[in-house]
Amino acid sequence: MRSVITALVAGFVLPAALANEINVAFDPDTAEEWTETYGEREVDYLSERVSNDLHEALAASGLSVAHVDVTIVDARPNRPTFKQVSDRPGLDQFRSYSVGGMALRAAAFDADGTPLADYAYKWFSHDIRFASHRPTWSDANRASDIFARRFIAELTDE
Repeated sequence: MRSVITALVAGFVLPAALANEINVAFDPDTAEEWTETYGEREVDYLSERVSNDLHEALAASGLSVAHVDVTIVDARPNRPTFKQVSDRPGLDQFRSYSVGGMALRAAAFDADGTPLADYAYKWFSHDIRFASHRPTWSDANRASDIFARRFIAELTDE
């Protein structure tokens, strides 16, 4: 019983101690255009997804990183977003689909502000045949997950 309680406490305390802060933002050069095209809701969704993926990868690795800055350089949905559908009434949100993906870059810092690693990653689907049965951000979600795991692997190699 004691080990179960210890595991639960570690599960709640450990992730908070591993990364004090993860900031996710869109590239300032394209953020306004991106928001106008896809919508603020999508900005929040992708930022949260990238942050959650990084938190999970950090927790699994056991690394202690004080600060991570992530920039979403580009992101493309597999299906039209709500904003796109509302801006273009003839666009079918359910039958329209495309290849998607995401490009990201990140920098990790220790508690003193010393850079630990820089990393850039991009993945965009190249085959539309797989997009027809996927949700709006399926390929971008895949890119985020792979990015997080590879970025943490980059940190552990150093």
